[in-house]
Amino acid sequence: MLMDCYADEETVIYVVLVSHLNSRRGGSSSGRLEKFTLKTLPSPHNGAGIQSLSYNNHFTQLVSTGNDGQTLLYDVVKNKLLWSVVGPCSNMTSSYSPVRDHFLVGDTEGVVRLFDARDVTKVEERSTFRVSQSKLYQTEYFPCGGMFVASGKDSGTKILDIASGELVAHHDDGRDVFSSAIVKQTIVAHAITAPSRCNIKFFDIRGRGSCYPLLHGHKKGIYSLQTSADGNEILSAGAGGTAIIHDLRMGRPVLSFTASSTFLSFAAFVGEQQRYIAIGTRDYKLKIWR
Repeated sequence: MLMDCYADEETVIYVVLVSHLNSRRGGSSSGRLEKFTLKTLPSPHNGAGIQSLSYNNHFTQLVSTGNDGQTLLYDVVKNKLLWSVVGPCSNMTSSYSPVRDHFLVGDTEGVVRLFDARDVTKVEERSTFRVSQSKLYQTEYFPCGGMFVASGKDSGTKILDIASGELVAHHDDGRDVFSSAIVKQTIVAHAITAPSRCNIKFFDIRGRGSCYPLLHGHKKGIYSLQTSADGNEILSAGAGGTAIIHDLRMGRPVLSFTASSTFLSFAAFVGEQQRYIAIGTRDYKLKIWR
């Protein structure tokens, strides 16, 4: 299975593949992998930084966006660049649809573009959404594939309907939102970063309030949020080098550890039973924790 992907200072994309995970319980916190393979995808982002990576449900295609304004589509299996396009500004975020061969790209001008990749020889832009007037940090499809969440600078977190382009919900605390995540079908979490507080807040897109309490634990900015497959836990990581697993049923952190002395750019549950955590750091390292 495809485990995760990250980029380094040479703007080369590394794809980590794991064919089998050790089922042994216990042992060291770092865990052990039966087979751990690293593939490289040379990235023609013109030496510019890579801002986002996302892949399809079959783990066969990968989208990257960069500061050079390019969006690139790769065949992960064949290590081949399939398609590229240059946008009007830097692209900050991307998200692949969970139900069809479409993907979203969000840029520094607050615009999200929808691309149709059913024919990789002729990828087409299908729709454009004006989400805000400022930089976007995160886009993510809802599991149904019919809506997406976008968060960014000075815009809070917005949910838009893809077919109509209409705004479904908007939650704004007056702060930049660097990361957001879909917890349940209608519940969205977003990370609020301010000089005096860093926490995770939840809201229901139906306007019914939140069934989850405010989550604390980070002393510095939160830049990555991911929900577990069962929706009962959320993993957060950020500027302080700390990763935290929060239990949403108990409303509190259940595990907190320092994964690095530097900035954590992403954190993700991985493995067949999500018993591993992949951590990406600003010093271009990928760490696997058990």
